[in-house]
Amino acid sequence: MADLLTLLNNDTPLRRAAARTLATLPRLVASKVSNDQQPTPQQFTTVGLNSVMLDTSASFASNMWTVPETGTYELNGKLRLSDNTPAGISFGIGMGINNVDDAAFYWATTTASTFGFAGNSVGRHMVFNSRIMQLTQGDLLRLYAFIDDTTARTIQAAELNAVRIA
Repeated sequence: MADLLTLLNNDTPLRRAAARTLATLPRLVASKVSNDQQPTPQQFTTVGLNSVMLDTSASFASNMWTVPETGTYELNGKLRLSDNTPAGISFGIGMGINNVDDAAFYWATTTASTFGFAGNSVGRHMVFNSRIMQLTQGDLLRLYAFIDDTTARTIQAAELNAVRIA
């Protein structure tokens, strides 16, 4: 084990080859940075992402990433509701090619804060989700949400990260 760590930590042909491989794998980092989306209540909705920090394939458009290569991807997503969202609301996020409640969709429930925020008793509400998924070239990857409330609630921030790992 120590020999392998030495090979990977030193400037060796193995490390240079690994770095070159990682540098060429498709990656995406996109986020929503403005407080402007209120999904239709009680419906799965693709989250609007209006800022792309990294897209090695330049294939992100209309809130979806066209998968550039078939392979196995690590996907990470996060979503934050506005600070004035009351306690007791179920909400969640998923990353995939369909807006569905499946085993990889992550649910949470808003809770009241004991210390409050800006003088009220509601806290900050965020969910994180991570999954490994096989994707095919041309698939349309998206971040999607469901807010289980009859009142439209605001998504304050969101992010989708994707990297091909195999």
